[in-house]
Amino acid sequence: MRILTDEQKTKAIEYIKFKLLEDKWPFFSDAQIEMLLENNLNAQDLAVYEGLTAKSRVDSIELPGGLKKPSNREYWLTMANEMKRKIAAAIEAGAYEDILDEMKSAGMLGEFKTSGSGGGFYSMARVDHI
Repeated sequence: MRILTDEQKTKAIEYIKFKLLEDKWPFFSDAQIEMLLENNLNAQDLAVYEGLTAKSRVDSIELPGGLKKPSNREYWLTMANEMKRKIAAAIEAGAYEDILDEMKSAGMLGEFKTSGSGGGFYSMARVDHI
């Protein structure tokens, strides 16, 4: 797990809130966001990814008085997939080297496949060698 100073933790929590659009669509309490960060080895992008997938599971809600909140599942899944690609690229670039073993132990790496493991980003070359 990454060790964060109080200032780094505060900045990470603010980043997570920003990426989860908590100011527009609140879903998590401050304690839950802090738990997201801690449960994801203090890696803020991993916490954002988990938060986005959690938000995608909430479907439309009918409120008292007949008001309805439409489903925005596809929006959250699209955001989660973008974050997944970012994390996969960061893993490949070595940005998670400090917690890679813990990610493997926790079974987190399978979700973020890189080119070395059958998914993710590839470079392409012409077959005709021109």
